[in-house]
Amino acid sequence: MKQKLTLKNFNWVSAIFLVATPILAVILTYVYFTTETFNPWMIFVFLFFYFATGMSITGGYHRLIAHKAYTAHPLIEALYLFFGAGAFQNSAKKWVIDHRIHHRYVDQDLDPYTVKHGFWHAHFFWMFNSDSERETSLGKMYSRDLDKDKLIVFQDKHYLPIAILAGFVAPMLMGWAFGSWFGGLVLAGLLRMVIVHHFTFFINSLCHYWGWQPYTDTNTARDNMVLAIFTYGEGYHNFHHIFHADYRNGIRWYHIDPTKWFIKTLAYLNLVRNLRVTPDYEIFKARMIMFEKRLKEQKNLSMLNMEALLLNLKLKTEEAHQKMISLREEYERLKLQFHNDSRVRQLRRDLLMAKWEFQMSCRQWRLCLKMA
Repeated sequence: MKQKLTLKNFNWVSAIFLVATPILAVILTYVYFTTETFNPWMIFVFLFFYFATGMSITGGYHRLIAHKAYTAHPLIEALYLFFGAGAFQNSAKKWVIDHRIHHRYVDQDLDPYTVKHGFWHAHFFWMFNSDSERETSLGKMYSRDLDKDKLIVFQDKHYLPIAILAGFVAPMLMGWAFGSWFGGLVLAGLLRMVIVHHFTFFINSLCHYWGWQPYTDTNTARDNMVLAIFTYGEGYHNFHHIFHADYRNGIRWYHIDPTKWFIKTLAYLNLVRNLRVTPDYEIFKARMIMFEKRLKEQKNLSMLNMEALLLNLKLKTEEAHQKMISLREEYERLKLQFHNDSRVRQLRRDLLMAKWEFQMSCRQWRLCLKMA
């Protein structure tokens, strides 16, 4: 059971840091714009560190380390850990332990940033509590793999100097190289850090409050395309909470998921591999279950015929999928044995037909969804 926030367990360092930095960022940004001639290169410096630190959290801390959604070259992992520290959201080890516990106990008391304790608790008040499950047997259970990674262990051990170097010294030096060390420090360092902080915190707070639930309603996570713009694609949070091992959050081509695009680009460059993707049918099935559930909740007599039709289409789609899987397995087995044998060619034709039948069943289902 999570302890209530009291003076005894109040984390003064986190509280002062998270409250003071936005105020300081506003003041120093004002000072910069009133004392120096604006240098357009500062926009580039800001965007570089904004992207590097934000992507290191979503692509690195989150999808790579926490969920093992893909594997990365050590150089990429090292860059994630360096710039991730510069986001000032704790070491990868501590961040990942909290996140894994969040997934395991979502919306329960053990969830570090459960939205059930209020929006602001989920957003950042949870960090004001010094009590942590990280040091318990529960936290240690979720860090066994992390303790075997030398880069993660090194970053955890030397987190603060790495964070200062990546989050403030590097922006200041880059700003100096482009004409203003103060502009680099204030805009690409402090202001950027605050913005990345709260865009990331939106995932824990707003993404559990605002949006829709197309895949599951067993937790408060929601999909929201607007939030995806500001959270590097993490706004498709309902999908993530049911298919957390998928390297994507936005699965459609039109979904705004910069983290997915970045990982895919690295894959083309052979810097990451083993990208984990949820089978289309599993995603489709989750949507079918949710629609069926909502249809029953309506208790509308006029929908009974539609419900029967949808149930029939669901069974038809499942049968078509199972047939396709069986034919695919048989085709792969015979292909290895007989290569261009006529039986293999016939089986390939049957497999293509089974794929077509499955696709048609899916289309009929989607058409009924629009009609319902």
